[in-house]
Amino acid sequence: MGTGLIDFQSSAAGTDSAREPRRGATPLPPPQFAPDPGPLALLAHALDALPDPVLLADAGGRIAWANRAFERRFACPAPDARGRLVSLVAGPCAALADGARVLDAVRTGTGSLELTAYSREGTAFPCELRARLLPEAPAGSERLVVLSDQTERQRLQLELALKTEIATREREVLRAAAAMLDDGVLVVDDSERLALANEAALALFGLNPSAAHGRSLAELPLPSAVRGAWLAFLAGGLPNSTLSARIELDGGPRALLLRLFRVRSPHGAPLASALLVRDLTARAEPDRRRTDFMAQVSHELRTPLASIQGFVETMLDPSLPADLRHEFCSIALAESRRLGALVEGLLEVAQMDSGRAVVSPRPADLAGVVREAVDSLGGECGPIETDLPAQPVEAWIDPAQLRRLLRQLILNAAQHGDSTRGVRVTLRPSPDGARLAVRDWGPGIEPNDLERVFDPFFRGRISVEDAPTGTGLGLPLCRQIVERHGGSIWAELPPDGGLRMVVELPGRGPQAGD
Repeated sequence: MGTGLIDFQSSAAGTDSAREPRRGATPLPPPQFAPDPGPLALLAHALDALPDPVLLADAGGRIAWANRAFERRFACPAPDARGRLVSLVAGPCAALADGARVLDAVRTGTGSLELTAYSREGTAFPCELRARLLPEAPAGSERLVVLSDQTERQRLQLELALKTEIATREREVLRAAAAMLDDGVLVVDDSERLALANEAALALFGLNPSAAHGRSLAELPLPSAVRGAWLAFLAGGLPNSTLSARIELDGGPRALLLRLFRVRSPHGAPLASALLVRDLTARAEPDRRRTDFMAQVSHELRTPLASIQGFVETMLDPSLPADLRHEFCSIALAESRRLGALVEGLLEVAQMDSGRAVVSPRPADLAGVVREAVDSLGGECGPIETDLPAQPVEAWIDPAQLRRLLRQLILNAAQHGDSTRGVRVTLRPSPDGARLAVRDWGPGIEPNDLERVFDPFFRGRISVEDAPTGTGLGLPLCRQIVERHGGSIWAELPPDGGLRMVVELPGRGPQAGD
């Protein structure tokens, strides 16, 4: 190895003169076994079998030997490559800097770099060049150079990056879609750990997003009915399931619809499981109230009907004295009138609910409407005190409907208040219109019943003893009238007792200019 190069083509059998038999000597018989090719020849055969181009180069970066993969890839026979700089692997179209990097990596014998090489057809392909000194070789000895085609690796990397980008995009689209839903969405992965929870689900179940993410389903602070239903679904083999549950949460009882379904890969492998929670409380509440309303209506209608029927049947007895007959007739007539008023009130509430009732607001003096309503009641309600501004108070109202509203509020206050102190009506202008208040000094109601006083047929501690019961539809009708005017009505408990009904009315309607 005086030249510093390894010649894989040299023979280990000796010189030509050594092959010639000496004169007069008996020739030896030919060997019966293949000669030992030697370790260097075996190494050459092994390197020729590799799919990657392999080179041996000297300390100056010149090629000493190349395997067959190099010949095929670069269309350069090994004898032609010997003595040429190893930078030729960069190809004629490569930048000078690439060739210099290749040569520098080979000369140092410890380099590893990525570059673009050119195949025998002139097609560029990415590859990785690794140069190493031969084991236990001096610094000036050959370098082993291996070129690995990175086309497949880069294709796989690009494919993986593309799939990752698509998965990320789909996940973000899923998150954005879930965030826009009013329904709660929870997703657990194939190991039953929480992977996604939208804002509706976090708010409904009071979950902390940072603490809940990645947590096992069995450890999530969900209501036991929800968690148990989900775990049972995962243990079963159904692809989806729908069930309803009534659950007590911090905000009170909730009627929930639970929809569970599995997410599988195209090959059927389990990927995730999702729970969609729809809060039906708001929808179930009107149904419940409608059912209660119908039950109350049936009860309210049944009472006067039963009374009328009973007295009429009694009056059919010919032996009944005339004075009792007259008394029973009077009672039946009063009950029939009460029944008529109840039916009329129900029709009015139904008209308001359906929007068939005609309300025609226009600018009008609310103070004048209050005076007209008080005057129309005469003395049937006892003393009525009014506190009205001297100047007109303009509001956007239907005067006829407002007179009806005021009459009902005053009658209700007189019925349930202290007859000795009467009723007080107050009117004040407000920044957006006018505020009207009607109060009494009766026993009042429970604070929890302030909203319920506007429910049909509601009766709390609002009636004094022996006070008439009425139809139970006056305040619901008042609320309908106020809301049709675009205003609001509520009940208050004054500090000195009694009950105050407050009405806010707009100062102008939608047709008014700004």
